[in-house]
Amino acid sequence: MPTFLNPGNQLLSGDAVLFDQVAWSMAERIKLHGWSEISLFSNSLETGNVVVAAIVYSIFGRDPSFIIPVNAILHATSGLMMFVLAFELTNQRKIGLVAGLMVSILFVVFPSALNWYGQLHKDGYAILGTLFIIYVWVKIFSRDFDFSLSLVIMSVLGIFLIGFVRPYALLLTFVVLVTSVTCVLLVQLCSKRITIDRKRSAFGVVFIVFLLASYLTISDSAVQVEKTIGDAGVNQVEDWSWQDTEWVPNKIERYVQGAATVRAILATSNVEQGAKSGIDLDVLPNDILGVIAYLPRATQIGMFSPFPSDWLDSLSLMRLVSIAEMLIYYSCAAGLFFLFVYNRSPSILFVAIFSVFFLSILGFSVVNVGSLYRVRCAYVFLIMMLGLIGWFIYLSRRQHVINLARYFSRLKENGSERLRLVFLSCSIMSITLLSFILFFFRDLYMATTYGLVGELDVFFLALMIPMTVVSIGCIPFGASFIPVFIELLRTKDESEVREYVKGLISVVLVVLAVVSMFVWYASVHLIPVISSAHTSMLDDFLLWGMVLLVVSGPVVIGNSILNAKGKVAFAGVSQLAVPVIALFILYFWGENNIKAGMIGMVVGQFVNLVLVQLYLSKFGFTLFPRMHWKALNFNNMFFSMQYYSLVSSSFFLALSVFVGSLLAVSLSEGAVTLLNLGNKVVLLMTGLVGSAITSVLLPHFSTIIAKGEMEKARQDLLFFMMLLILLVLPVSGILMSFPDFFVNMIFGVAELTADDLSDLSRIMVFSAIQLPFFTSLILMIRFLVAVKRVSIVLLVAFVGLVANILLSQILMPHLGVSGIALGGALSVVVATILLACFFVVHGYFSKSSFLMFVLISSACMLVFSSIIIHKFQGLLFVVFISCPLIIYFIKNSAMRADSNNVE
Repeated sequence: MPTFLNPGNQLLSGDAVLFDQVAWSMAERIKLHGWSEISLFSNSLETGNVVVAAIVYSIFGRDPSFIIPVNAILHATSGLMMFVLAFELTNQRKIGLVAGLMVSILFVVFPSALNWYGQLHKDGYAILGTLFIIYVWVKIFSRDFDFSLSLVIMSVLGIFLIGFVRPYALLLTFVVLVTSVTCVLLVQLCSKRITIDRKRSAFGVVFIVFLLASYLTISDSAVQVEKTIGDAGVNQVEDWSWQDTEWVPNKIERYVQGAATVRAILATSNVEQGAKSGIDLDVLPNDILGVIAYLPRATQIGMFSPFPSDWLDSLSLMRLVSIAEMLIYYSCAAGLFFLFVYNRSPSILFVAIFSVFFLSILGFSVVNVGSLYRVRCAYVFLIMMLGLIGWFIYLSRRQHVINLARYFSRLKENGSERLRLVFLSCSIMSITLLSFILFFFRDLYMATTYGLVGELDVFFLALMIPMTVVSIGCIPFGASFIPVFIELLRTKDESEVREYVKGLISVVLVVLAVVSMFVWYASVHLIPVISSAHTSMLDDFLLWGMVLLVVSGPVVIGNSILNAKGKVAFAGVSQLAVPVIALFILYFWGENNIKAGMIGMVVGQFVNLVLVQLYLSKFGFTLFPRMHWKALNFNNMFFSMQYYSLVSSSFFLALSVFVGSLLAVSLSEGAVTLLNLGNKVVLLMTGLVGSAITSVLLPHFSTIIAKGEMEKARQDLLFFMMLLILLVLPVSGILMSFPDFFVNMIFGVAELTADDLSDLSRIMVFSAIQLPFFTSLILMIRFLVAVKRVSIVLLVAFVGLVANILLSQILMPHLGVSGIALGGALSVVVATILLACFFVVHGYFSKSSFLMFVLISSACMLVFSSIIIHKFQGLLFVVFISCPLIIYFIKNSAMRADSNNVE
């Protein structure tokens, strides 16, 4: 919610906008006539949350974001109350502690909560008030009840917070509370476990009387709030009227009629507005019996909607969020069965009955699932809390928790180094993901600001040229320098190592300067042969790109030293300066100047260099160059072989992306940008998988091969290959099944035409084909690096590159820019199968393993073909054919490995 936006623009449409307008109107009256203008419940919109907003507006000005701290405090306090409630509901403190932590964390971090604590809504007040009231009654039903001032304060605060924003809800709370208490007492009476405690009973009676008195005190306000709603909509309901029932007391019938009238009004409004998330809009009970008959269905809606059968209808970002949250909710709520089997204490029963009653009422009166999703939050999380307690009671009784704790304890004792590598790999992947997201925002901002113009194509091409050189030459150099640096620190004096580093940086700068001049000269003369558009701008952009290339050399060496010193996290975090600075410069100075994007990259890399230098100074190292001829001594065989191995493994992967962009230059304006944007999601996946394999599996293979355990290395290779395919295959299937949804969700804000969006969808579909094959390819390449078979890697890289060019040239005339994406993906398939054949020839794969790989590859291609033709139906092949097949092979591979270990 940036404060520089126009007032109200931070708000979602609906009640929040109305609350903002009323609050600002009240704030203006306060400024003119003083604090006496504060009015509460004078109409349906002037509720407590609006009064708070008006006071804030009158002091700080009209900015809805100033309400966020208030809402955040309410929301965080509610999360704390969830924890306290879970702790109170069970006698087993460890279970209460774990369940409370889980439900409170879920309550705070669920994305849907942004709908109220990020907006001018009243839900935060009502939720906290409800939790205060429930806590008081949990204490009343507990065995160790003791009257205290804190219970009195919570009682008053709970009633006040609900009445402050929803005065009419006090009567509803009174009815549900009395009903729930009565049900609990009846259960206790039937089970003959009821006990009379005067102090407990007196406190409960006083609470109920105080609640009713509070409602009666502000009943006029409650009527005023409800009256506006009724007056606004009662005339809109056609062909519906309430039918009185003679045997029902008039007072009760009027309240039921009010709920049915609200339902009729909301249903009519939803139909007229064409609301997509309406449910049972045609069901409008008009008498008592009709309401009673519908209550089971209302309970079902209140507790379990949106239902799984509706999850894939009209997919959107919010729908995906709700699907994820409902999966968690269903999983937690299933524990209610175990809870009621093992623990039926009065406190547990009260919370369950209270929550279900409220969910039934909300399921009846609220006919829009989106609105219901927001207003039922407190009760849904109470159900989740009870379910989690039930799960943990079950697991503790079956010793699963104890066994799991023992397993992790043994894992920590026996595999601490492996765990350290895994966690380090996860942190690297997290930083990589964050960096990708920031660079994606840069690309999306530029596409939105400038459109798919030729100048943007030039920017991406000019940026990709130096980045390709960095990926092929600089990054492998930094990785291979780490063991050399560690060896120098062990065998040489530290002052000599410092001088060596200075000389090495001098050599790297000279080499990169020569390479940059050659690359610049070749680019400005060869690229115009492919396309003569924007040649002058290309020259200018490439100059900045060459500066970026030269600066990257010292940064890579500095990061290598940090990695050798164990400061991997800082080395990764400091690189985030590049996209952050680039976005900053683009936002403030790039409105009409695409060059600002390139300048931002260069400035960001300089900032990255400064950060690395400042941190290295703590260890006495500097990145300032000083010519030292000993740095030219590259006779260290380990250094050279390691470097050439890493260069060869990066060659094909880096050049494939560059070649695709180079081929796209010959197409229509905007093709390079489309290809770059369409490949983003797949490049994210390949980047994450590549970083994980390099960080964890490459050291693993190198270690066991050095020990001479080649058979174990082969088995691990096959096992991890199948496991990675199993993980990425569903991702490929989902991307290929719903490309339009993902493209609209990601690029919908950009000013793209329908044809551009269609091209992006096809690019995403074709690029996703390579994911399972890429994981196998990169894993096999890293295995060959570990066994130092560089020649095979170079040969496969060359064949894959040629296949990429030929296939793209064949497909481009028929599919346009998406043909380049398909050609690149198929070249990965060709390279993977070719490398698998080499593995059979050289004995790294057995014939049965190769046959397994061919079967999996064939199944993948069959699945992808089916998905492209049949979309969602093809995705079923992923679940019911390919994945079970892969799991079967993984299981057999693991069993063979275990049997070998036993032998």
